[in-house]
Amino acid sequence: MVNPKRPHVDLPDRMPASWVDQLKQATRPALWTIILGSSVIAGIISGGFSIYTQSNLKVRTEVQSRRATKAQDAYGVLSQDSHTLLTRLMALKAMLQIRSERHLDWNPYNLNELQKQEGLLGESSADLLKDSENPFIDDIVLKTRCGSLVQSFISLLQEQVSPDQLEAELKGKYQSLESDINGINGLLNSKLQN
Repeated sequence: MVNPKRPHVDLPDRMPASWVDQLKQATRPALWTIILGSSVIAGIISGGFSIYTQSNLKVRTEVQSRRATKAQDAYGVLSQDSHTLLTRLMALKAMLQIRSERHLDWNPYNLNELQKQEGLLGESSADLLKDSENPFIDDIVLKTRCGSLVQSFISLLQEQVSPDQLEAELKGKYQSLESDINGINGLLNSKLQN
């Protein structure tokens, strides 16, 4: 069926050689399109990318794991320091309570023991403060509470007061100090359980 709107064209039985050469040149694929179109090359590229991302992910996971371990260790050390501070505070309280109940005078031995207990409290306070400033401890509330607790101990221990005055001050502050330490221990326990 011939379309009346289109003119009829008679084509030769064979194409001239020059036409064949022109068509070959026009349809010759470029080397880069063959290479990029190859599924083997695509597999190599995606495999290389996959290896890169897996190794990168492995490194990141390892770094995060190390950070988590260091943070856990830092919280553990802080917890130990907090418990040591509480134990030493309780020892000082017990010593003062025994002295008071027995109506003992402040003899050189008792004064020496008092100074020894004060020194241990000071050391424990300093350890708690130092360890709370560890860069792996990222809880600002915990750091603040440790800092204010240590300030309380510093103000209690630095004042040049008589042993009786220290005993009176400690009695007044003991509940507060013990409560602060227990609050810190509670925060630490929740951190160590996570």
